[in-house]
Parts: sequence; structure tokens; C-alpha cells
Amino acid sequence: MRDLLSDESFLRRRHLLAFSGGPDSVYLLERLAALYQEDLPRHVELAYVDYHDSPFVEEEERIVLHYQRRYGLSLHRKDVRYVEEKGNFEDWARQERYRFFAEICSRLFLDDVLTAHHQDDAIETYLLQKERNNLPRRYGLAEESRIFGVLVVRPLLFVTKEAIYRFLKERSLPFYEDCTNHDDHTRRNGLRRPWTTQERERFEREIDFRNGEVDRLSSQFATLSKTIPFSFYDSLTEEGRKRLLFFLLQKEEKLSVEKREAKAREVHEFLKRHENGVLKIEQKNIYRTKNSFFFSYPLTSNEYELDVTGPGVYQTPLFRLEVHRPEEFRLSSFPFVVRNARKGDQVESGLLTKDVSLFLRRQKVPFYYREGYPVFLKEGKILFVPFYSDVRDGKVPLTFLWP
Repeated sequence: MRDLLSDESFLRRRHLLAFSGGPDSVYLLERLAALYQEDLPRHVELAYVDYHDSPFVEEEERIVLHYQRRYGLSLHRKDVRYVEEKGNFEDWARQERYRFFAEICSRLFLDDVLTAHHQDDAIETYLLQKERNNLPRRYGLAEESRIFGVLVVRPLLFVTKEAIYRFLKERSLPFYEDCTNHDDHTRRNGLRRPWTTQERERFEREIDFRNGEVDRLSSQFATLSKTIPFSFYDSLTEEGRKRLLFFLLQKEEKLSVEKREAKAREVHEFLKRHENGVLKIEQKNIYRTKNSFFFSYPLTSNEYELDVTGPGVYQTPLFRLEVHRPEEFRLSSFPFVVRNARKGDQVESGLLTKDVSLFLRRQKVPFYYREGYPVFLKEGKILFVPFYSDVRDGKVPLTFLWP
């Protein structure tokens, strides 16, 4: 990890520091104070959220106010109270504070939010991700990300927790220690321990490798066409397939993380069968054939009937028909009717297969086109049904608009 605090562009910014008075945020404030010196109040403002979740809140606030006065900084404070109906406390608290941070940055035109996440936090996050078989966009913690539209910067990811404590002890700097950080009943705290240098280096290599794989797959997925062939999907590893489904669901639907994970599992099972099928997701459906699959909004109806009285463009939700001469459709004259194929239809032309439904299957017309596939009638008789290969090759002036 690079030292962002020495980056030239970082030095020019105005920051909002998420400040709790804990050892990590105190350490980061001290590093910023050494960096900006007399200019600190011009470059840094503090944001503090009181969740009223501890009997020791007064001690926490005392530390926060101590550093605010010490450096003459602007302090933005928010009081919130959790109720169980709002879901998981950690998720709720995170939403509350980042909305608060984003509002301050927007109102005061600050450049970013600084958080004091360090190397141990990144390793613990990675180990939790592995243990839970998560498929995150980023393993560990990213140096920069956007939350509620604001740039969030984590400049301490190269610093160990041990180094932070040593720094504070050497300078006798006061800080508030949250007792819940030592509660082994939480899974994160259960993973927390002093890592050796060799272990840290190994974790860093693992994190870098996994993130490289995620970036490679994401770049590959971004170049895919709308229709995904099973030849590509089946060539991926199990993790690669799940990542592709996460990528597609994020692209195609507006779903919460939890709902996206549940739908990804459902789609994963659905795609194990290589045959015609449709699965409803949310607003869209996923359509599966023997060779491929794709997402699309469903057609509201395949029923239509067009009176073609002369040259022109005729359109349904499924296709566009550009009519110049009736002979293009093996008809002698205008007018004629174009409607969707229906059960029991029989063609009156010289085709060997008179049953339209059987003809469409033998022509390998995709199942999702069959109910809306056009047939051409004159005086109530079906005289022409386009060969699907002719439509694909542009030999018939008919273009499918869906999906």
C-alpha cells in the first residue's frame, strides 16, 4: 500500500475527517497536523456521530472536544438513536454516518472524507470475506471508494494497529478505547490478533492476487454482448460464473446487495439446464436457450395484426417491417395482413411443412419469438412465413427490435 499522505494531490485537498476520538482517528489527526501544521484548520474539519449506544459516550465526547479545541477545528456533530426496526446496527450506523458525511461535503464543498481504517482492518475484512465466501468487488479495503457520491479515502492502510498504539504511547496522547473492540463474541474481534510480518506479507499477496482476478474478470465481462453463450459461461470457474451473475444483475436490475445475492443463487441454478426457459427476476426476465441466455424486459403482448395497404414502415414491439413491394414477401399485390403466428395456423404455400408451429421449430426460430413470429395473409389465407435464416441474413426487410 502506498502512503497517500505524501501524495501531492492529497495535500491540496480540503478534508472531512471521520473522528471518534478512538486511537485510529487520533493517530490520523496527528499525522494530518504534522502534515499541514498551521494550515490544518483550512484543510481539515471533523465529523462526529454520537449513536448513544454506550454508557461511556461522555468520555468519547470529551476526547473529541479535546482535539477539536487543541487544533481549533470545525466540528460537525450528529446525534442518532438506533431502534431494532431499522435492521442490523452496524449496517444502520454505517448508512447514518456516511449520509451525514456526504451532506457536509456537498454543503461545504469539501473534497473527500478521511477514515482511519488501517492494515489490520483490511486483513480482518479479507478474512471475513473468505470465511463467508463473499464475492466482493474489492477484497480487503480499497484506498479510495465512493459512498453516497462522496470520495472516501483510507490513507492508513499501510499502517499496523501496533504502530498506531506505539505512536500514541510515545507521545502520551489521550484517546477513547471502545470496550466492544475486545468483545470476542463478534466474529471480526475473534479474528483479531497481532499478525507476524510474514503473515501480513502473505495476506497482502493474497489480497492483491484476488483483486487482480476480480479486475480481470470485470474487464472481460464489460466487453460481453447482451446474449451470453453457454460456451463462455461454462468455461468460467464456479466463482467466475457467480461473479458474472453478480455483474449482470447489478447492470440489469436495481437490487439491494442481499436481494442480488439471493437472485444470483436462483439464476445459477436456473442456468444449469441448457434448454428453453424463462425466469422472472424483478423488472426483467432471464431467457435461456440451449446455447445462450440474456436479460430483457418481457414483451407485454405478442398479439398484433397489421393492415399493409402500401409501401411504408410497419412496426410492432417485436419487429420493424420495411415494405417496398409485395413481391418481397412472395405476394402478388397490396393490401395484405401481417399478424402473429397462432396455434393451428396452416400455410397455403408450397412449403413441405404446412403446420406453422412445426415449421418454426424446424427453422430453429428461438422460442421467445415464436408466439409473435409474423405470418403474411391475403384474403384470409397464410401465403408466406419468412425463413428465420433469411431474416437473420437480411434477405427479408424485417428487423427484430426485441430483446
